[in-house]
Amino acid sequence: MRLDGQNKTEIIQSDGWGDIKVSDGWIYYKECKEKKGSDEFDFPLYRIRINGTDNQLITNSNIDSWCVVNDWIYHGLTDKDGIFKTKMDGSTTIKISSVNAGDLKVLGDWVFYRDGNTGYINKIKLDGSNKTIITKEVTSYVFDIVGDWVYYDTAEHFEPSRAKINEYRIEKFKP
Repeated sequence: MRLDGQNKTEIIQSDGWGDIKVSDGWIYYKECKEKKGSDEFDFPLYRIRINGTDNQLITNSNIDSWCVVNDWIYHGLTDKDGIFKTKMDGSTTIKISSVNAGDLKVLGDWVFYRDGNTGYINKIKLDGSNKTIITKEVTSYVFDIVGDWVYYDTAEHFEPSRAKINEYRIEKFKP
């Protein structure tokens, strides 16, 4: 639809889709598909042109946290530890690191993530080198990276906080 809410057009027909990202004329989305005879779900990743044509399955892998950057989709998997990158057409998947990663964000040459084992926010180069801890504070969710700051909630008190991405410096937001 247009920004004013006019000209609504249905693009995707599905019972369970979400976690949408738009890049370079494509809408990328995860679909939630119930496994037959089970209470479990699969989360394959698709893309469709913004005009609603050319719907394509990128990967059947259970995509977790993810983002689209240049010609790659950086992501975790629900059933396997690691940070992976997959070509936008699904032709190639490369494991970058074996870390247990969530809340992935990419900025420049770095992947920022919440370590699933410690809850700390870390960064690692796109090639898997130079893993660095940003916070030694248990976090519940990484919201975003703006400028030189990563914004997150602490796990213990759900305090909105931010940390410098290039130095160990943390600030709390107090009402």
